[in-house]
Amino acid sequence: MELRHLRYFIAVAEHLHFGRAAKELNMSQPPLSQQIAQLEEEIGAQLFYRTNRSVRLTPAGEHLFREAKAIMGNLERATNQARKIYNGEAGKLAVGYTGMLSSGIIRILRSFKDRHPDVELILHRMSSAMQNEALAERRIDIGFLCPPIDGDALGFFHLYDYPFVVALPSSHPLAGDPSPIRLSELKGEPFILPPRGEESGYFDQIIALCNRAGISPDIRQEAEGVTTILSLVAADIGISIVSTAAAETQRDEIVYREIESADDAISLYLAWNRQDASPLAERFAQAAKAFIQDPDK
Repeated sequence: MELRHLRYFIAVAEHLHFGRAAKELNMSQPPLSQQIAQLEEEIGAQLFYRTNRSVRLTPAGEHLFREAKAIMGNLERATNQARKIYNGEAGKLAVGYTGMLSSGIIRILRSFKDRHPDVELILHRMSSAMQNEALAERRIDIGFLCPPIDGDALGFFHLYDYPFVVALPSSHPLAGDPSPIRLSELKGEPFILPPRGEESGYFDQIIALCNRAGISPDIRQEAEGVTTILSLVAADIGISIVSTAAAETQRDEIVYREIESADDAISLYLAWNRQDASPLAERFAQAAKAFIQDPDK
């Protein structure tokens, strides 16, 4: 049995008239009658009661009509979905992000999702180093990450710069001053920072920032993930230097202070596997770049 046999059968079953069905199918009536007869012979069941005046479905024909309509409907949905996936309009998109989902990342994701409702976004939190590997190995399709970036394997472009701020427990003596803080005031303070292996670029920037201010941070506690770091600051375990993206997390137990005379910022990029990118990943990258250029469009 071929799909055309089901199409022929459905047309006759809908019209209950061979002539009108043949006209819809753009064929003559005798070949259509022959095709239906062949279908009945192949199935081993009569599908229509035929008289000179009428055509009716048999019980077997009624059952096949229901099933054939479902089959053709499923086939149409499947082919439409396959076409959308091929064109980058549907499917699953694995997205890596580092640190936390900043408002900037969320706006990009929401903008894309609003325009592509058939795309399922699957988010994975991982370090920038892990994202470099995962993108190269096609375990994720898109990465929101910080330098260093493997430029040989990945396509990437700049999204945002997030300046650094100092995160203090609200009970800290320096928490009450709203003016920018001098890092030299933090000499001897217990610092909470991520392990260097988790975010080497982020870690090295903080150390360099402190060294230029004449201090070497006394790292008393290492913690993976900015959420954990901020929880420890809130618990008065120590202080930290975080990005303004992390500072979007407002908590009564934490005070954020700008850093005096510091232009340092952590840069966020979007990256994808340019050598083996899916149509969906390429579409997302194009949409993200357009959003950055004109967020209100």
